[in-house]
Formats: sequence, C-alpha cells, structure tokens
Amino acid sequence: MRPTPCAWRRLRQTGGMEIENPALTTVGEPTNLLAALKGARPAAPDWVAALAARPPEAGFVEVDGVAIEYFAWGRPGAPGLLLTHGIRAHARWWGLVAPLLAQAGYRVIAMSFSGHGGSGWRESYRMDQQGAEMFAVARAAGLDRNDARFFVGAHSFGGLTAICALAGREAALAGVFLVDSAFTPQHLEPGAHVARKSRPYLSEAEALARFRLAPPQTCDNLYVVDEIARQGLIQEQGVWRWRFDPFYFDSLVRSDAWGALASTSTRLAVFYGELSAIVTGERLKRFREQAPPSTPFVGIPQAGHHVMLDQPLALTAAVRTLLGCWQQNAAAECPPQILTTSNIKNGGNND
Repeated sequence: MRPTPCAWRRLRQTGGMEIENPALTTVGEPTNLLAALKGARPAAPDWVAALAARPPEAGFVEVDGVAIEYFAWGRPGAPGLLLTHGIRAHARWWGLVAPLLAQAGYRVIAMSFSGHGGSGWRESYRMDQQGAEMFAVARAAGLDRNDARFFVGAHSFGGLTAICALAGREAALAGVFLVDSAFTPQHLEPGAHVARKSRPYLSEAEALARFRLAPPQTCDNLYVVDEIARQGLIQEQGVWRWRFDPFYFDSLVRSDAWGALASTSTRLAVFYGELSAIVTGERLKRFREQAPPSTPFVGIPQAGHHVMLDQPLALTAAVRTLLGCWQQNAAAECPPQILTTSNIKNGGNND
C-alpha cells in the first residue's frame, strides 16, 4: 500500500518552516555539494552503474495505520540483514552497501522509518513504535522465516532506535552493528530545536542544488550523494519537496537509548568514521565505557559521519568481516582484535 502523507498541507500551515536538531549542524555556510552540477548527474564508476542496473525489490507493510517502505536485495532464505537510517535520511542511503552485502550471500532489507523516505507520516513519533516498524518489515520481507535469527545494521540516530527496540526481542537477532551512532546520557542531550526556513522548489534541479549533509561535510563520491538526494525528493502539486517530515524530531517521544545500550544482551559492534563530527572525543570515550565490554569499536579511515557515502567499499568489507565472524562463532563473541584497525591507521579520533 502506498502512503499518502499530508506533507504539503502541514508545510503550508507552518509557512514551510523546518525543525532542525542543533546537535547535527555547525555554524557557518552549509556545504551544498550538488549546486555546481545544476541538476546534471555526476559520472559514476562502472561498478556503481552495474549495481544500479539491478534495482532492488520494493514493498510496503502497514504499521499502526501507516505504510512503511522497504527495499530488498539478495536471495530469499539467505541469512537476513535489516538496515536502518538516521534523521532526515531514508532507505536508499544504503543503496551501494546493501547490494554489495547481498552479493556476499545475505538477504538485505533497507527500510524507511515513518516520517522518512516513501513511508507515511504520523502526528507524533515514538522510538518503541519505530522498533515495531523494524520487526514488521523483517517479517514482511521473510527475514525471520522458520524462526531464523537476523542481523541489524543502523546508522546515526537509527542506532538509538535499534538498541531501544531490542528489549525483549534479543532472541530474534544474531547481532547488531551501529554506524556512527551518537549515544549520549539523556541529561547531556540538546533539548532545544532551531527553526530554519525552507520552501518548496520549482524544479528538481533547484532542490538538488540546496541539498546538504548534516552535519555539513564534503564527500568525494558525488554520484552517491546525487542519488540519495534524488531519492529523497517528491513532486507534488507542481513543486518539489523533501520527503522527510520536518516536524519529526520535534514531535519524537524518545526512549532511554543510553540505558538500553548498557543492558543489551545482543552481540554488538560499532563502526565509526575517523573523521566524524559526531562520534568523537569525549562522546566516543563515554560510548566505549557504556557499551557492553566485549563490543569492538572499529574506525573507518577517511570517513565522516556518513560512512556509507564516504567509504562504501571499506564499510562493506568491515561489515562482511564482522558478519562472517559472527556466523562462524554463533555461540560466542567475535574476538575484538579481528576487527581492529589500529594496525593500519595513523591517526583519527580514537582517543
């Protein structure tokens, strides 16, 4: 069932104002990576074009009256992997990594939470409800067929939702990996939101020229930035707009992800960009201390917060190594030293 979000009505009622999380932005001029292209598609390597030539399966599942979008790569019945995204992103942010993982023998599903991508919108959002969306998608895509356990991978804020969703469901999962997710004690989280004016766009090219990553950063792989930007747009009533609900973060009822992190019994691993503006310094130190003791932390060299955009091949290789290790050690923890990058990196924001 295709969603019919009330996006245009809500934007008109509020004068097109977006709500922005100050923790995800920096002061200064935003980096509009696609502006110079003026709507043209950047050249992509042959391996990217080959992946694009085989589009994923697409589907929807209804959760509490809202249609949730998902995409699937790989053979049904293969070991399952569910991928989730961060705030104002969508399922296709995994558009390069997901098919590469499917080629390694996994059934890979990427989903868009309610309020994002092609999924429907809600009047308010809850992290436990988004956990229900995750497991509903997993069932619809057959990841749990014959009571099979599946893996979960989550980027950015999606990692907080994933950890909160595990309570009472650990038996369904074979392991969880987080990608540059910023865990912080609740009393240290930013509580205010800064409004930033936005507007509908008269053309796709105009909207693409305004696209930027949050936090602002450069990205050498413009072909993937261009693709996720296009996938994040929709044309309605003769204008273009971004698919995400601008009031998502403002109306989100959050759960205690920080506490859930320490108490989870599911195997856990953390990947982070060594150039990340989010998982760095004191926050990374606290994150290490709060995570279960056996959790490996793996820095991806030359990657910012959006690791799957900056270093899709490096992230794919790291995830393949992790999942293969977990599969071979189904009843035991994967030795952290197998995954360390300390022998190849010459810096970064490790500590």
